[in-house]
Amino acid sequence: MAEDAWNNGDQYLAGQYRRAANLAFSSIPRWQRDSGAFKGSFFITKNHFDPKDRIGYQPASQWGNYTGALVQHLAEAWLSRKTEIPELPAPAEIGGYAFTTDDSFGAFFANAGGFQVMVNLRGASVPKYGKSWTPLGTVRMVKKGWDGRLGPSDGEHDISKNSSFQMKTGDGTLVDSYGPQSGISFGPEWMERGHWVRIADVASTYRAEAEIKFVHPLLMKFTIHYSYVTGRGGPYFSQEFILTPDLLVTRLRNAQNQPFGLTVPLLEDDGRPLITAITDNMAHTGYSQNGDRQYFIGLNKDVKTVSDAPSIQSTYGWLKPIRFECQEESIDLMVYPKSASGMSAKTMYENFEWTTDGFITPLAEIKGNLYRGSNVAGGESNAMDLDADGKPDVVFSQKCGFMLQLKGNTIYRVETDKEVTMTYQGKDYTIAAFQPFTLN
Repeated sequence: MAEDAWNNGDQYLAGQYRRAANLAFSSIPRWQRDSGAFKGSFFITKNHFDPKDRIGYQPASQWGNYTGALVQHLAEAWLSRKTEIPELPAPAEIGGYAFTTDDSFGAFFANAGGFQVMVNLRGASVPKYGKSWTPLGTVRMVKKGWDGRLGPSDGEHDISKNSSFQMKTGDGTLVDSYGPQSGISFGPEWMERGHWVRIADVASTYRAEAEIKFVHPLLMKFTIHYSYVTGRGGPYFSQEFILTPDLLVTRLRNAQNQPFGLTVPLLEDDGRPLITAITDNMAHTGYSQNGDRQYFIGLNKDVKTVSDAPSIQSTYGWLKPIRFECQEESIDLMVYPKSASGMSAKTMYENFEWTTDGFITPLAEIKGNLYRGSNVAGGESNAMDLDADGKPDVVFSQKCGFMLQLKGNTIYRVETDKEVTMTYQGKDYTIAAFQPFTLN
């Protein structure tokens, strides 16, 4: 694709394709086996279980032809590379997009500044080999430069492991048949007829719909609506997401008055045991205490975690279901992908503050459709206050989408999505659309 774009004269797109291809290639070595009789080969299904255990393999395939496919496609990529194409940042690194695929895939993607979220808007309702390989709900959270295996990851929906529950109407009509707590994704869980049901359990009768509210490279706002699409009945849920380059804040609401929670898949073991911890308001996991870690932090005052459900072995590994509950109208959660050098989760939690139109963290402030971080700011408006004194520091001649690169509270580069006049520190600047402008 890079070669085709280059030959067609689209050098920018070619550079993006080449960058994306190299990013994909560079992600492979971490799965290479470094010991034993099969040293040098790969854990093809992206876990560290012994391949003889066949975790993540379909019954129709084996280690040999999976490995052969990898070798074949890498060879194809190598032979396709004819031109030295300068790399340009790939969309996954930059963000600034939110979209829903067509019904054939039924997925939603959003990315702010390299922090990407993926949601399955429908689950696989017709099992293959006894399993549904696509669970309903949020299944990926991956941040640029951070170990995306820490999740949340998806959990395959294995209908053979739990006994089926027959949900019937008062006259005995069957409206649903499902295995309670047989699947797991990042999403709602509720009490139904004496047992807990996860959204991943009911792929045949529930669907999700994405409502996109705001899109910017530094800030995403969207809501995932869950509702049943058959006559089974059941609760409706709306899960709001505010996504930034630093972290994600989500708020889950239930339209009915019944017990519910927000369930998190916590990776415990993918063939190598992870270091996990669960407290009343927090759950986290990582391969080491000092490396990359994923934190799920409850923001409600009376929040509690429930971890008594059995773990599920997915293609990724063993996932521990952690349910966040509270007595408030919504369940509020922060997802903080902490890097080795990142700020502590304790500091993030203790200094988190809701405001009338957003929230404040030690890393950034969200105010309406504006984001203000330590070295970058932007959003959509005709003005912005950069030093929190209540007065606008930069004013645009009309409302626009913009990004500001900062040194302290001082702007040194700006880009807008419209041609505007920018007034800053007593001077006027003419800014062309989509043309980065450097201030002297």
